[in-house]
Amino acid sequence: MPPRVRCAVPRGLGSAVKPTRLSTQSAAQLLPSAPATTPATRQYATAAVSNRFQLPADYVPPTQPPTAKLGDTRKSQLLRTYTSLLRSSPLILIFQYNNLTAVEWAAVRRELGAALAEVSPEGTESAEIAANTQIQSIRGRMFDIALKIVEFYDPSKVAPVKASTLSGEKVDVVYNHDLSAAADKAMRAAVKKGGELPASSVYGQILPLLVGPLAVLTIPAVSPAHLGAALRVLAPSPPAFPAPTRKKRPGYHDPIAQSGLQKLILIGGRIEDKIFDQDGVKWVGGIEGGLDGLRAQLVHMLQSAGMGLASTLEGASKSVWLTLESRRSGMVSEFETSLGLRLDYEACLAYLVSPPLGAILLLILERKSDYVRFHAWQSSLLFTALFVVHLLFSWSTFLSWLFFLGDLVLIAWLVFHAYRDADTLDRYEVPIVGAIASRILDDE
Repeated sequence: MPPRVRCAVPRGLGSAVKPTRLSTQSAAQLLPSAPATTPATRQYATAAVSNRFQLPADYVPPTQPPTAKLGDTRKSQLLRTYTSLLRSSPLILIFQYNNLTAVEWAAVRRELGAALAEVSPEGTESAEIAANTQIQSIRGRMFDIALKIVEFYDPSKVAPVKASTLSGEKVDVVYNHDLSAAADKAMRAAVKKGGELPASSVYGQILPLLVGPLAVLTIPAVSPAHLGAALRVLAPSPPAFPAPTRKKRPGYHDPIAQSGLQKLILIGGRIEDKIFDQDGVKWVGGIEGGLDGLRAQLVHMLQSAGMGLASTLEGASKSVWLTLESRRSGMVSEFETSLGLRLDYEACLAYLVSPPLGAILLLILERKSDYVRFHAWQSSLLFTALFVVHLLFSWSTFLSWLFFLGDLVLIAWLVFHAYRDADTLDRYEVPIVGAIASRILDDE
């Protein structure tokens, strides 16, 4: 390597660069001289501001986007949006949330869409339901007013009013939109300050849930399949609604998605104008087969109830028929006799045919009718005793005839009762003897 050569800088280089007094004076001589004047004060252009100057009403400052709306316009649009949402969405779930960021909202919507896509084949009605299902945050105060308008305001009952056209003609006009004075009047009349709402009021049932920051999940149809898919993501509760596994959907277990989902809390729902708590929402989501399954369960319940009612009525009618049939058979058998004679005639024979011999003969021949056998027993016992009395007083002709007349009267009386009571099978019992005859008959 060749040796380095050090060169000394000449001292006169710096002086050559610096301007000298001579050169300055020469330059002053070359420039034209200007008369010496005093410095003038600065003047600014000013314009008189007119008192009539005013910004237009639709003026938008450059610091705001061109789509910015006034406060009243934004509230009106929100109210219209919420009333339309309540009228067009039969299934709405209400959530409370806390400080969800935009990234977390995006992750929640991504996982919700993936879960709904699993139960919605393309080209079907389910796919359309999944496409129109959305979750969004709401403003609680405006949503509260929208609920009152939807429940307590009926646009069809608004009376028309007279209004003038450009030509001065009076025409009937109906102002029945959600921002009309009629809607406000109906809402304030239904919900008075300090008044109690009826227990059947949907607004009264859902009012305790409208606390804090709120979000709603709207499904355009009552589909238990889509509701169950949403619950498995937004509010999992095994074993009915287990969360997706990491292998099946790894995005669900992403830290951002998990952070957003943990900030969502299901507090209830509005399904077909009915308010459900968490358990009720999960019951609807757990219906197997969706709407078809619900219809099948309803048909099964009606069929079961109908079959049960039919079985009950059939059993009751069969029991009544058997009772009547047995009663009829019993009545027929009680009125039948072994000799083939009428019951009343045969019962009378127990007293008419030489008692007690005729009664004893009936006891031998009659085996079916208890009525005839009772009178046969009573006749045989009674007239056997009277026969003994006749033998004891046979020495007196007067007494014998007297007892004979008494026997005829007694026979006539007993024949009358045997004939009359045959229709009801009542037993006319002679004192002492009748009770003995009934006891013997019951012991047979």
